[in-house]
Amino acid sequence: TFDLPSIDGLQRAYLLGAADNRAEVSINGVYGGTLESFSQWSEIDMTAFLQPGRNVISVEAINMGDTPNPAGFVAAVVVQGNDAVSLASFVTDAQWRTSRVAAPGWQTTTFDDTAWEAAHIVGSLGCQPWGNFGLLTWLVPDDFVEFKVPGYEKQMELLRQLFWLHY
Repeated sequence: TFDLPSIDGLQRAYLLGAADNRAEVSINGVYGGTLESFSQWSEIDMTAFLQPGRNVISVEAINMGDTPNPAGFVAAVVVQGNDAVSLASFVTDAQWRTSRVAAPGWQTTTFDDTAWEAAHIVGSLGCQPWGNFGLLTWLVPDDFVEFKVPGYEKQMELLRQLFWLHY
């Protein structure tokens, strides 16, 4: 969940992600889109689904295959206001919550997920067995703006890459 004090001036909001093997994404209980590959980034436009106050992104991830294999979900979320100013941005991390069982109302902003486990971090973006793909394969010019927030260096580099990709 994340909070937006207002959606006045909201220009664009999107989730850029990948899933092994598939993930259904909902925003505030409304289906937003499907991620269908662990080797390619997909973008889900969330702009029409956001509301002032509390918002929730819900993901039903599905791992496929005949033999046991690792699963994964990775995403970056960017909410932009007028003049492309970021109103919010974050990436998947251990603050996301998980459960193997869908509880009634789990996709709503009022659902209490405190009994759910923290997401398990398998590794850094680009780790094996998935490897580098998409976002990590193109180069951002050295003179392109850098975002500096102490303690959030990895997230800021991803945000820098996202801005280069979209602008």
